Amino acid sequence: MKGVASELESEDLIAYRLRVLGLSEVKEEGFSNAIPPLGLVDSPPGASKAAIFWRRGDSAANALEHSLEKNGTVVEAWSYRGCPVCFERTDNAVFLSSLAALPDEEWIYTPALLPTLKNLGISFSEILSIVLEAVKVLDGTIVEKKSELDRILAVEAERFLPGKLRQSWHGRSVYDMAGMQTTGEAVVSFLLRPASLLGKVVFAGRRGRNPLFTSYVGMYGQEADRANGDEFARRYFSVCGASDIDEFTRFSGLSRKSAQRMIDMLSDELVPVMLMGRRKLAIASLLPEIVQSGSIGHILVLSGHDPYLDLGERFLTAPEKSTWGKIWRTVSNPGVVLRDGKICALWRARKSGRRLSVSISPLCSDLGREKSAILEKLESYSTFLGCSSLAIETE
Repeated sequence: MKGVASELESEDLIAYRLRVLGLSEVKEEGFSNAIPPLGLVDSPPGASKAAIFWRRGDSAANALEHSLEKNGTVVEAWSYRGCPVCFERTDNAVFLSSLAALPDEEWIYTPALLPTLKNLGISFSEILSIVLEAVKVLDGTIVEKKSELDRILAVEAERFLPGKLRQSWHGRSVYDMAGMQTTGEAVVSFLLRPASLLGKVVFAGRRGRNPLFTSYVGMYGQEADRANGDEFARRYFSVCGASDIDEFTRFSGLSRKSAQRMIDMLSDELVPVMLMGRRKLAIASLLPEIVQSGSIGHILVLSGHDPYLDLGERFLTAPEKSTWGKIWRTVSNPGVVLRDGKICALWRARKSGRRLSVSISPLCSDLGREKSAILEKLESYSTFLGCSSLAIETE
């Protein structure tokens, strides 16, 4: 990673990201290769289906559900940041085992559990081994609802607990103010993320609005693949084009130590670059492709939580930092309108029966020349949602 940092143009990097994430001006059709290379975070539920719609249309979006069925081509499992992520089954090692922590590293999603384990008087490695033993009960079994999964596995894990912990295991969870969750269920809930990264538990579709869960083996008839440890970092940098350890740590949810280890494994592939005065890292072999990405010049409408919005370097897509709090919220992110890959408006939709009402909030002074294109895209989205009428209001 030594050497003189070359300068990347922001327009080239934006065009590269759009193309890699399936948002080029020429829209592909069908479901084949529809999953972006960093997968689709399905949080809130339905976000992954919406992302496919904006890239490939309604038929491809509806095909996602079929591909997630037993022995399907797409897996949904807890992955980076502890989120439910949909990814190609052939990529399972990238999204699962390559994110596993080493013995001296913290696992994704679990730091908040450590004080509870200290109070229980049990080590992380010991309780993880117990929960991994418990999840074997999922082989050949499908469980409906996350709370039921926590309950079943907490009961199973209790069989392997030291006797002195069993009373505390049934105590009230400090993570649930409603008092509906036991300590054991909370511990299991946290440790389902490492169990997922180790290829032990996956989503098995939905029954109505409720998610279903089973084991990886039960879903696909074989064990998940094993990774070397650098696959996810390589995938991340190949999609972002240019990024840094801070953005990689935020995106992945890895501990700083794990993130640094993975970047160090790519040291022979990464080179320093400058992006709008900021020092970044890029995969050297991809630089010619990035700088030749070409112009953008088209309007895009995306739902909130789209993979394009999930990447780092927010100054690329939203140059005005004062708008970031409106775009990237803790929950309920608005949809966006992109002009040349940059956010020029936000939108929110409300469905009532078969009527969809959309409010648009411009972030730039003039949306006039784009209004017809935006309207056409939102009309298609309304039809996709099963609505027969669409009302649009510009604030």
